[in-house]
Amino acid sequence: PAEVARVALRALVRLVEMHDAVDGRGVPYHPIPVAKKLLCGMGGAAADDANAGKYISQHDSLSVVAQALLQNDYRVVEAGAGLLHRLMAHNPEATAKLYLTGIFYFALSFTGSNFGTIATLLDQTHLEQNFRSGFAATAGDGDLPLPDRSILGHLLPEGLLFVLVNYGPVRFAEVFVGDYDTPEVVWNFDMRKHLVEMIRQHIGEFPRRLRQNTTEKYEYCPMPGVQYRRLEKELFCHNYYLRNLCDETRYGNWPIEEPVEVFRACLENFKMEICRDEEREGDDQEESRKVLGLST
Repeated sequence: PAEVARVALRALVRLVEMHDAVDGRGVPYHPIPVAKKLLCGMGGAAADDANAGKYISQHDSLSVVAQALLQNDYRVVEAGAGLLHRLMAHNPEATAKLYLTGIFYFALSFTGSNFGTIATLLDQTHLEQNFRSGFAATAGDGDLPLPDRSILGHLLPEGLLFVLVNYGPVRFAEVFVGDYDTPEVVWNFDMRKHLVEMIRQHIGEFPRRLRQNTTEKYEYCPMPGVQYRRLEKELFCHNYYLRNLCDETRYGNWPIEEPVEVFRACLENFKMEICRDEEREGDDQEESRKVLGLST
């Protein structure tokens, strides 16, 4: 089955590559090429009701490709991620709704070390998802912190997310499969294992159902934020973890980009901590009065 999947994905990649997405000047064609449009479920009719449970609707094609990342064969995963990367290029309409396929859960739950192609796909799409609501949906990029703008913001630690934005997919892939404890990123095997476990717990029995019925489609459900015990006592300020940044023994010569912004972020966090302490002290005093039966 894995070999059949690889052949099918290679054929689809070849089909997409036969139709250029941009002209000689680099300007995207409009409308987008038919092959890309069909694979993204952006044209044509869905399967009729009589065949709805028997065949895959054209509008589910993107979900089928995304679910290839749940395969145990790393070559199938790479081929699926590569195809999605090509489909999303110069295709903002499909890109904005890609998260509904569950692709970001499937990608981050991959346990292999060949993470380069997946990292490229994440870099291409994580800030382009139309998942926000309320004020966040209308706010500009400058009005929201990076974790609120990225679909990965509630899944990855802030430092790791900044690695993807600041250094690109190659560096991100290297860090994601490695063990790092620096002023810019704190990430290790146990944290990755915890992330995979949380994602698998969230998607539940879907991978098993998919093996039993290959026409099964993932129904998107937002996932609660992932908390990492290793980071409970860490304070992250504008790209840096302060504990490591202040460790002159190990990182005395660590370069600091935008030091003024780092200083401003430290002040803001300091103010927030003071407010928390005052509120906590007030709550403790009130609780003590209740226990002792004293009036205010």
